[in-house]
Amino acid sequence: MESIELFHKFIKVTNVYGERMRESERYDNVILHTSELHLLETIGDNPNTRASALAGTMGLSKGRVSQLAKSLLKKELIRTLSGKDKKEILYQLTKSGMKIHEEHKRRDAEIITPIMDCLDGIDEKSREALNRVLDISLRCMMSSSDGDENRGM
Repeated sequence: MESIELFHKFIKVTNVYGERMRESERYDNVILHTSELHLLETIGDNPNTRASALAGTMGLSKGRVSQLAKSLLKKELIRTLSGKDKKEILYQLTKSGMKIHEEHKRRDAEIITPIMDCLDGIDEKSREALNRVLDISLRCMMSSSDGDENRGM
């Protein structure tokens, strides 16, 4: 496969993922956007974590994490705790949040398992090359979005 074909497939994957982020899913009586689910998942996997750490893990701005957290707080899926210093706010799942987290993990496994199986079958050299491509892609996309913000776009 030609490099340009791989690049176009990568763009297609990111576009499909971007569209998926705009969708929502129902869990019992709660409707959650994919981005809310990802924050819920990240908090569930990293309990008692600050917004800045969550932002770094997810590749989102601290402001976006705060917006999503506010929504999850309203839906009573997360709660806040005080950190070591009183200004520090930590996030933790509620009982309802844990239930949704577990269900989301089950649903996600259908998507993630075949991808992980494929990645597990790749030799170390190919895995390193893929990692370099992903690192470069992240850097380019992040610097591009930083530039947009600096230009007021």
